[in-house]
Amino acid sequence: MKPVLVFLSLTGLFCGTLSENAVIKFTISEELPTSTVVGDIGEKSGLQKNYTTEEFNSIHYKFLDQSIMQTRFTINEVSGEVLTSVILDRESICGYKEICILDFDVAAYSNMITLFEILSVEVELTDENDNIPTFPQSNVTFQMQESSVIGSTISLDSATDLDSTRLNSIKSYEIVPEKFGVFGLNVTTKAGGGFQLTLRLLQQLDRETTDHYQFYVIAKDGGIKQNIGTMTVNIVVTDYNDHSPEFVQQQYNVTVAEGVAIDTSILTLSATDKDIGDNARITYGLSSRQSDLDMITSLFEIESASGVVKVIGDLVYETGKVHKFSVEASDHGNQPRVTQTTVYVTVLDVGNNPPTVSINFLSSGSAGLVNVSESANLKTVIAHINVIDTDSGPNGRVDCTISGSDFELSPVGDKGYIVRVNRTLDRETREIQNISVVCRDHGSPVLSSSLHFLVRILDENDNKPVFHQDTYFAFVEENSKIGAMIKQVGATDIDIGRNAVVYYYLTDDAQGRFAINSISGVITTYTHFDREQRNHYEFTVLAVDSGNPPMTGSATVVLTVTDVNDNYPTFDGDSFQFFVQENLAIDAYVGTLSANDDDEGVNKEVIFSIAPSYADRVPFYVMSDGAIKTNIRLDRETKSIYTFEVEVRDKGTPPLSTATNVILHVTDDNDQAPVIQFPNKGNNSVSISYLVPVGTTITKVLAYDLDEEGPNSRLTYSIKAGNHHDIFAIGQTSGNIYLKRAYSLESDETFRLEISVKDNAPQPKETVHHLEIILKYSNESTASLVPKTGNTNVIISIVVVAFTFVISAAIITTICILRRHDKKLEMKHSEKMFDKPEVSADDKIKKGDLTYKVEDVLDTPKKKKKEVSFSLDEAYGSMQHDYTGTTDLNIPDPLMGDMYHDQSNKQIKILQHHKLHLQAYDKEEEQKNILAQPLFDNLSDTSGETANSDSGRGGSDVDLSCQMSMQDELKTFTFNYFNKKQKSSTPSTSSNISSSQPSSNNKHRSPRSGENSGRYGQKHFTGSVDVFHTGSEFPRDKKDSRVGNSMDNFTKDNSKKSGHKSKSKSEKWFPSYV
Repeated sequence: MKPVLVFLSLTGLFCGTLSENAVIKFTISEELPTSTVVGDIGEKSGLQKNYTTEEFNSIHYKFLDQSIMQTRFTINEVSGEVLTSVILDRESICGYKEICILDFDVAAYSNMITLFEILSVEVELTDENDNIPTFPQSNVTFQMQESSVIGSTISLDSATDLDSTRLNSIKSYEIVPEKFGVFGLNVTTKAGGGFQLTLRLLQQLDRETTDHYQFYVIAKDGGIKQNIGTMTVNIVVTDYNDHSPEFVQQQYNVTVAEGVAIDTSILTLSATDKDIGDNARITYGLSSRQSDLDMITSLFEIESASGVVKVIGDLVYETGKVHKFSVEASDHGNQPRVTQTTVYVTVLDVGNNPPTVSINFLSSGSAGLVNVSESANLKTVIAHINVIDTDSGPNGRVDCTISGSDFELSPVGDKGYIVRVNRTLDRETREIQNISVVCRDHGSPVLSSSLHFLVRILDENDNKPVFHQDTYFAFVEENSKIGAMIKQVGATDIDIGRNAVVYYYLTDDAQGRFAINSISGVITTYTHFDREQRNHYEFTVLAVDSGNPPMTGSATVVLTVTDVNDNYPTFDGDSFQFFVQENLAIDAYVGTLSANDDDEGVNKEVIFSIAPSYADRVPFYVMSDGAIKTNIRLDRETKSIYTFEVEVRDKGTPPLSTATNVILHVTDDNDQAPVIQFPNKGNNSVSISYLVPVGTTITKVLAYDLDEEGPNSRLTYSIKAGNHHDIFAIGQTSGNIYLKRAYSLESDETFRLEISVKDNAPQPKETVHHLEIILKYSNESTASLVPKTGNTNVIISIVVVAFTFVISAAIITTICILRRHDKKLEMKHSEKMFDKPEVSADDKIKKGDLTYKVEDVLDTPKKKKKEVSFSLDEAYGSMQHDYTGTTDLNIPDPLMGDMYHDQSNKQIKILQHHKLHLQAYDKEEEQKNILAQPLFDNLSDTSGETANSDSGRGGSDVDLSCQMSMQDELKTFTFNYFNKKQKSSTPSTSSNISSSQPSSNNKHRSPRSGENSGRYGQKHFTGSVDVFHTGSEFPRDKKDSRVGNSMDNFTKDNSKKSGHKSKSKSEKWFPSYV
C-alpha cells in the first residue's frame, strides 16, 4: 500500500501544470502499417511552454496500466512519440460505431524538475474503405416459368459491407449489363436501414428461344476509392405447355393385303413437341370424333406410346374402298395439346402373298430408331433390310425402294438390302428423318410390304460460333473507372450439347486494356482512357465452343472514347499585349484573345471574360468571343498602360477556366496642344541692347507637349507676326530667338512678336503667345561687346596683334622641336598607335569640314556675301585662301557636342598628350589665343598630326580679320578642318556637316537625321546647325538655356552652364571669336 500512497501524493503535488480536463487528441486511419506515427504527446501537451528546453527534454512518458492500449500503441519514453504496434482494424475494435475513440492515460514525469503529470490521450480511429460489399451467395439460380407475366418479381438477398461508417457503406446497386432489357432491378431502402432487392420481369419469356439468362447484380459502396461486390444471377426458364405436337407427315398412306394376320403392324405414327418434359411426352390414339368409329376400332388399334398401328380385325378387300380414319397425338401438359392427322389404309386383293420385310440396325439405337453421326462417311451402312417372298415366279421377285435422298438401298445378292448413307448429313438442317422402305413383287396385282424407321442425326462439332454482329460499336467515357462495362457480345453455335457451349476471349490486340467475362461476354475496361491521347480502339473478341477440337468465331469491337471535360482551356500565349489609340469612341475594338481546349464538342467551346476582380477597375470589357473593347474614351496622358486579368472558360459540365494577363498600351493621339512656358502672361518681355552683334541669341522660347515622344511632341517654332523689319529670327527646332540684322534706332523701341509653336503631327496643333522684345538705345552691360573707335581701339589691336605674333612664334618653335622628337618616337612605337597614311589632295578637301553659317543659325535664307575659306595642306604645310564671293562663318553649336563626339578617341588621346609639353605656358593666354580643341586645329603647320605634340595654334590672319562691325555687312568664316584618318577609316566625301561621316575608328556613331535623342529634343542635322538645337528638352526641367550677350560666350567651355551633358571629358570643341 505504501507505493500507492506515494503515487497519490506525487499526483497531488505535481498535477496541474496543464489545464484541467485537457485532452490530447490524435487522429489516425485504420489499416496503417505497424510503427506508424500517431502523434507527439510532448509537443501536444504544451509542457514546453512552462519549462526550459533542458527541463522539457528531461520529461519521460509512460502508459498508466492500460494493457489493452499497450497492445495497440507504443510510446517513445524520451520523445513522447506514440506509434502503432499492430495494424488497427476499426471494425474489430469499434464495430459499427460512427466515431471510434481509443482513450488512455499517459504519465509524464521528470526527476530533474520533480514533475508527474497524467495526460489523457484520445486517438480517433478513422474508417478506411477496406471492405468490399459481399453478397451471401456469389452465384444464385432461380427458376421462372416462361408464361410468367411481365412485372413478375424475384427477391434477392442484399449485400453487406463490413466498413463501419455510413460513407463507406453500400450506397447503390446496379444490374450489369445495364441494357440487359429482360430483367430490371428494384432497390428500396428499408426503414431500419439496408436495402431490399427485387428482380422484375420486363419482357415476355420464351423458353424455346432462350431457356437460360445470366447477369450480374453489383453493390457499390460510397468510398472515395469505390469497392464493388458482384453476385451472378442465373434465371432458368421453365417450360410451359405452349406448343402442340406435330406429326412428321401430314397424312399417312398404307396398303394392306386382305387377310393379314391379327396384330400385324401396318404403320408407325411419329410426332414431335418443342416443349420439354411431360409437355413433350406424346400419346397416340384414334380420334373419338369421327364417323364409323366403331368399325375403325374393330379393325385397327394404335399403341399409345409408340404410335404403331396394328390390324386387330379381318380385313376384306372391297373394290375401291379405302379405310380412312383420324389419329391424334396428345402431350401430357396440365392442359394437354392435341394434334390430328389422317391415315389411309388400302386393302389389296390377295392373289399372291406380299413380301415380308424386316430390318436390323447396325448402329446404336432403339426400337424403330437408329442414330447416325452427321460426320458419317458416304456409303456408311446403317441397317440391313431382309425381304422374304414365298411366292414364285414374278410374284416372288421383289424390288424395294427407300424414301428420301439421304440414304440409299443396295442389294446384297439374295440376302435383301443394306441401307447406306447417300450424301453428307447435316443435323442442323434436319435432325430426325422418317424413312420408309417399300418392297413390291412383280405379281398381278403387285403386292407390297413396307416398314418405317426413324434416323436421328447425331451432332458433331462442325459449326463455329457465330456472333450476333460482325462488328460491335461501343462507347465509353474517358476517365471511367476500371471495370466499367463497355459492351456485351454474344455468339451462338447451331451445334448442340457441349459443342454449343461458348466461351469468350480477347486477342492480343486488346493490349491489356480490356477484360471480358468468358461466360457472359460482358467486356469491361481494364485501364483508364484519355480521349485526348487516343479516342479510337479496335480489337477482336473470340467465341470458342467446347467441342473437340474446339471451333472459334470472331468479331470486331470498335470502341469510341467519348469526351469528358477534363482539360482546362489554354491561352495561345503566356500573356497578351495590345495597342490602342487614345480618344477612340466607346466600344472601340482593341484586339482578340485566343485560346484552345483539347476537349471536343461543347467541352471545346470557350467563352472569354474579364476577371471579376478587374471588371470595374479597367476601362475595358471582353466579349465572349475574346474581343476586347473599350467602355470609355482613353487618355494616354492620364494612364498609358493597363494590366488586367482575363479568363477563358469552356462550356463543359462542370466548366473549367484559365486566367492570364493582358498588358494594354494606349498609343498617342495628337490631342495635346503645345504648352508655352515662356513667354507667358506674367513674363512676356525681354530687353537687349541694339548694339549687340548680329547672330546674338536674345532669348529662348520654352515650350513642351504632353503627347508621346515622336511627331506629336516634336515642336516647331516660328514668328507669325510682329517681325515687320525682319530684325529677328527664331530657330525652328530650338526656339532660340536671334538678332538677324543690325537695326539703327535713336531711342528704346519695343517689338511685339507673335510666337507660334506647333507640333509635327499630320494635323498639327498650334499655340500662340506674344513676346515683347525691347531694343534699348543705351545698355551699359553690353557696351563692351561693341568695338570702340578711336585711339583706344587702335592700341588694343596693336597689342593683340603683337602678343599673338610672339605667342605664335613660340608655339611654332616648340612644335618643330616636338616634331623631331616625335619622329624618333615613331621608330620605337607600334604602328597601331601612330600609323601615318598617305593623304591625297582629295582627302584634304573631304575630311571633317565643319561649317557654321549665320543664315543656318537664323534658320532663314540669306544672300551670300564674300566667302573666304581656308585649308591647310597637311602634306606641304602651306595655307590656301579660297575667295568664292561669300564670307561664311562656320561656328559649331555649343550645345551639340555629341555631333562631334565621333572624332577618333585615339586622336583625342594623342592630342591630349601634346598638352604635356605646354604646361609652362600661361593657361589664360593660351585660352585667348589657341583654339580649345583639335577640332579646329587646321591653321598651323602640324594640324591633323597624330604625333604626341601640340598643334601650336595661335592667332592667324583669319583670326585677325574677323572683326565685326554693325555698319559692315555680316562676315562669316569657313574653317576647314582636316582630320587625319586611320588606316581602317573611310574618307569623308562631303565638306558640309550635314553629310560628313566620322572616321571609322570612332566608338560612337554620329546621330542620323531625324533620330531622337531625348524625350522631346532631337539630334539631327539638316544642313544648318542650330545653336540651341536640343532646346526642346528644357521645358521639362524649366531651365533657361539662353546664352549670354557677350561675344566670349563662345570662347569658354559652357557645357555646364548650358545644361548640356557632354559624353566625354575631352569633348571641348567650342570655337572662339577673335
